[in-house]
Amino acid sequence: MRRAIPILILCVLTIAGTAAGRQFAGTVSAGGNSRLRPADGTGKSASVPQWLIGHSGKKGICLGGGLGGRTWAQTIRLLHARWVYNWELRPSGRLPQAVHFIPMVWGHRGELPGDVAWLTGHGRNHRYRYLLAFNEPDNRTQSNMTVRRALRHWPKLESTGMVLGSPACVHPDDRWMQAFMRGAVRQHYRVNFVCVHWYGPPSAASFLGMLRRTYAIYHRPIWITEFAVADWGAGRKRPNRYPPAVVARFMRIVLPVLNELKYIQCYAWYPYGSHGRYSALGTSALFDAKGDLTPLGRIYAAD
Repeated sequence: MRRAIPILILCVLTIAGTAAGRQFAGTVSAGGNSRLRPADGTGKSASVPQWLIGHSGKKGICLGGGLGGRTWAQTIRLLHARWVYNWELRPSGRLPQAVHFIPMVWGHRGELPGDVAWLTGHGRNHRYRYLLAFNEPDNRTQSNMTVRRALRHWPKLESTGMVLGSPACVHPDDRWMQAFMRGAVRQHYRVNFVCVHWYGPPSAASFLGMLRRTYAIYHRPIWITEFAVADWGAGRKRPNRYPPAVVARFMRIVLPVLNELKYIQCYAWYPYGSHGRYSALGTSALFDAKGDLTPLGRIYAAD
């Protein structure tokens, strides 16, 4: 049985969008091929992928390869995920039946023309319909792109004809993302859904509040392509402040809410951790050192 959604959280999430959000609202056709424009009262969301019908259809995983001697497909199957991405254009192996792979253009590294040609071919035959783009461009250690550069390359991604997700920012409600979306609106670029990353304390109110703010700003369906509880102060000298039981409680609270919220189309927990109390993500790991599910992994698998 699914846990009841806390009434207080639902009240917070139903607050109306802010005036700032109106500049980003627009229309997207059912096929995902129309362009953004300022709100005119007739806005429609991107079409809902067929595999999202039903609660468990939203659940995915970000996974670069198999773990603990298991293949990529076997590792995905442990979690009962319906979709997967690996920060790359091509799958890391054979996909389990009924699991959808979502390609990503991680960041422009001189490979974009070839990437676009490959994606266009696969998009036309409907093998892959959805595309993720530019991983954490507001992070110097990730794709590290200026807004101008991202916008300059955006028409190339549009040319694939795929349903297109926004850059996945560290701070989706902050300056980089807002500047990108303003530029997309001005230049009539197409952004079908907004990608979100979140790593923070085990506060359901904080996490869900960020999602509410993000939706209020952009009025686009949201894909949470990475999230986990993190203690960035943990290290050799200080253990992680958030024990596994606290992270598990956070997961049990937020997953039913994500499954119910209509503007959340997809979510994917970040599964990796260094399997110890002395790391930022150690208590958020879905797999142990042998590649077996942790207790937290079993909660995610059962969702």
